Amino acid sequence: MTTALLLGSYLLLAGSVLVPLLARAVWTQHTPRLALWLWHLLTGSLVLAAVLLGLALAMPRLPESTQPTGWFHACVLALQLAYTTPGGAALATLGLALAGLVLARACSSVLVEWYHTARQGRDHRQTLSVVGWWDERVAATVVEHATPVAYCLPGRTGDIVLSTAALQTLDDSERAAVLAHERAHLRGRHDLHRIWARGLERAFGCVAVFATGRAAVDRLTELVADDAGSRANGPLTVASAVLRLAQGNAPATGRAAAAAAGTATAARVRRLMDGPPPLSPWRLLVGALVVVVPAGFGIAAVTGSVLAGLACCPVH
Repeated sequence: MTTALLLGSYLLLAGSVLVPLLARAVWTQHTPRLALWLWHLLTGSLVLAAVLLGLALAMPRLPESTQPTGWFHACVLALQLAYTTPGGAALATLGLALAGLVLARACSSVLVEWYHTARQGRDHRQTLSVVGWWDERVAATVVEHATPVAYCLPGRTGDIVLSTAALQTLDDSERAAVLAHERAHLRGRHDLHRIWARGLERAFGCVAVFATGRAAVDRLTELVADDAGSRANGPLTVASAVLRLAQGNAPATGRAAAAAAGTATAARVRRLMDGPPPLSPWRLLVGALVVVVPAGFGIAAVTGSVLAGLACCPVH
């Protein structure tokens, strides 16, 4: 029961304290890549903790034995005790149902999200093979379209798509910044980050934490790509290109594409032009203490509880 209390406490702490703190943290604009992985750490740990909480309610803690017959005998006695105790069978059934439901829901939803994303990307590539053409000058696929748009289609080929209006609207430096932005999406496999976040939101949409995490992942992947474009061409050039493309949306791409001007455009342009908000050493230290350290400790506690407290028939 101690393990279950530990896991339940972590769920409450992470969902009610760590997630809101991370969502409001200013330092994430300075280190978006670190913040991106920390969001995955938090949301993934919530799913893992919920699964292990169910197992902690269902699995008895057993003394370790060095003999195979001792393992089997200990399991039988412990299970008999659990199921003959008043409420033991109901608690064990509830725990197993919770663990199985959370795990099945998370895995199936992420797989469904991956399947839909891959299918939309494949369908869009087939369309591009008909209406688009390869332009050696920009090393990208070009489509005839009256609105300036630029986006990438992640996958094995990693296609970058520009509209004819974008080629006419952007100057050489802005076009180079946009291409660097899209290559950063492809190189960082930001599609996989988004599939994971959207899959968890699909699975547990009733829990606001996962919707918050999905929105944060979308925003942070754009910041990472903006930083890549800034290093190559300067932040003002990237901001100018984003503003020029802000009036367009990637046509009929759905979840498969990552557009250069697709998420939180105004905030991104302000960050590029003014730089990230000032970050004092004190605020950075507090952010590390109240978010990074508890999150890492939570993961260690969750995994440690499995190894130490849920050993049913341990095998050496």
